[in-house]
Amino acid sequence: MDQRQTLDPRLIQAMEVLQLSAPALEQKVESELAENPALEVERERGEAGEWQWADHKMRQGERDDSFAPRRVRAPSGERDAKMEAMANAPARGESLHTQLHNQWHVAAVDADDLALGDYLLSRIDADGYLRDGAQAMLAAAPPRTEAEDIERVIKLLQKNLEPPGLAARNLRECFLLQMQAEDRQTEDGRTGCEDGENRRLERAIVERHLPDLETNRLPKIAETLGFPVTRVQAAVRRLRRFHPHPGRLLAIEPVCNIYPDASVRFDEQTGDAVIELARGNLPALTVNPEIEALTRDKGADAEARKTMAQYVGKARTLIEAMEQRKLTLLRVIGEAVRDQRAFFDQGPQALKPLTETEVAERIGVHVATVSRAVSDKYLETPRGIIPLRMLFSAGTTSASGEAMAWGAVQAKMKQIVEGEDKKKPLSDDALVEELKKAGITIARRTAAKYRDELGIPTARDRKEH
Repeated sequence: MDQRQTLDPRLIQAMEVLQLSAPALEQKVESELAENPALEVERERGEAGEWQWADHKMRQGERDDSFAPRRVRAPSGERDAKMEAMANAPARGESLHTQLHNQWHVAAVDADDLALGDYLLSRIDADGYLRDGAQAMLAAAPPRTEAEDIERVIKLLQKNLEPPGLAARNLRECFLLQMQAEDRQTEDGRTGCEDGENRRLERAIVERHLPDLETNRLPKIAETLGFPVTRVQAAVRRLRRFHPHPGRLLAIEPVCNIYPDASVRFDEQTGDAVIELARGNLPALTVNPEIEALTRDKGADAEARKTMAQYVGKARTLIEAMEQRKLTLLRVIGEAVRDQRAFFDQGPQALKPLTETEVAERIGVHVATVSRAVSDKYLETPRGIIPLRMLFSAGTTSASGEAMAWGAVQAKMKQIVEGEDKKKPLSDDALVEELKKAGITIARRTAAKYRDELGIPTARDRKEH
């Protein structure tokens, strides 16, 4: 005998729907409308209709979680409302996260690992990496998850996802995973390499000399490893067969195809923030009354009643999950917008520290709920469309005692680099000193990490001759 925690199907559905982006939710509704006869588009007096989300106002200094939808009459017509809704939804290729989810759900893993894997997949970025630190992933993980569980399931994801390299924590691990996949393809572990020594040289470069490779210090690599520079140059050329961003091989999602899940604007008169969920092609859903009546008809076939009752249950669960998603998103976004108001007025340098845990405590939900609400969502703002996760970050304190998010530190660093003398670009040590002059104290390794995350080359590579 053993004890296992089982989740209510309604809770599972609610978590799944909450995590979906607006386009992914449209796809799910499309599919459910096609497969579930008990689910249909909301009608009013026999005509097709749709719901619009009412403005959700967040006044400065107070919280208002009220929500009131309003109905808009649509033109009448003979076409079936369900078919109309499906026809109006544009065809799209599957997103990266949808493809990863589909791959993971055919893996031979137990239910607990499957659920933890779903959570970790939500944190994989567009390049295919798990860039969040171990503590950040653990903080928002399902209850009773241990660090060892996360490490074990990451290994399972890396083993089961294609192409190789997905779910890596850094470039080194990404390349090593691709090397391991090549090794598995042949019995002798050689896949097109001239000999085993070439493979050992490649592995040594990846394991010990990626920073030197990134700065083009091939003579140093050759000297340290005891190979001629020509051999190192040949190895580097061969390493180009590995893809540094495996996530891009599955889905290319240009900025123009990003669909915001919500928008925020500020009333010019009062300064109040108004948050509105994106409507998109989502129809308002309801349960088919004829099928629901059939489930109560004792004169009907018992098996048919049972089947229809299951369809009705699934329809109600989806409708409830979508309503819960709507309310949770509004509350999470409302808290983030309230805390980051300075960002909307002044830009990224004004971002404040804000964690998912803080917001979860304020609105009375588990941190995993906030994590799912933030995952893969975009917000349309007066400063353009931004990832919702951009508003959540840990931070530091400036010399003046002001709290600053790490995103604000990165924004300041980018500003400094843009204004530097390109003939004498600033080293990482010099960047640290310039940040200190601005009242921001960080370690050199932190400056190097942020420079890399911002896609800023080293001083040597930035120099203009």
